[in-house]
Amino acid sequence: MGVYIFSEGQWDRFYGESNPELAGGFGCAALWRVVAHPEEDKFYAGSFGRRTGGSNSAGRTTKRFTKSNSILQSAGAAGADRTAIGGMAFDQDNNLWICNYSAESPIAVLKADGTPRNFSAAPANNRLQVVVDNSGYKWFVIGFQRRRTRI
Repeated sequence: MGVYIFSEGQWDRFYGESNPELAGGFGCAALWRVVAHPEEDKFYAGSFGRRTGGSNSAGRTTKRFTKSNSILQSAGAAGADRTAIGGMAFDQDNNLWICNYSAESPIAVLKADGTPRNFSAAPANNRLQVVVDNSGYKWFVIGFQRRRTRI
């Protein structure tokens, strides 16, 4: 498991053995969102698994982002030990928009200048994907949350 990149007729693989930041709880099998930077030679991968968040890889260097070292937050009721990434997309200004699933502030943005910011979002915090359209609008997919009631 891992992230595979096809470039100049060859495959390159990023995984736990080649990039230790992707091992030890990050869970390459849990990587389920990948987005390439529109102008730079790097990509971001998001995970929904335990003790995870996103990672940024440029060349062979990898950095893991979690609730401990970034503005990403824990998944709250969905798992306090998880930093779950539902989706990611770049806008026209190279800002990276992130769905931080089940977090108190479920929308995060990493601005092109490196400045991070979180946004609260009503009525639900279970964002699963984000898409940025040609007009710059951000569209979010919200997951269904079933509520059980005792009678």
